[in-house]
Amino acid sequence: MKSRNLTAVGALHPILFFATVYIVALFLSVFICTAIFKTINDRSTGEYAKPAEPATVSVSGVKLPTATMSAVVSLR
Repeated sequence: MKSRNLTAVGALHPILFFATVYIVALFLSVFICTAIFKTINDRSTGEYAKPAEPATVSVSGVKLPTATMSAVVSLR
């Protein structure tokens, strides 16, 4: 008599199918959520595209950072 070893795999077929569907859905959801997140938080467009410049104060024709000017005023 032949032994039937494939029946065990056949019994696992629904479990393997749903596990595969779950893994594929998980992969696609991570990919889609990452794409949406990167689209929303894209800093290369709009007002963020300009490089930030420190606030300066012009004193006698010389531009000084505001933090330096505050330190000078507080030392007086």
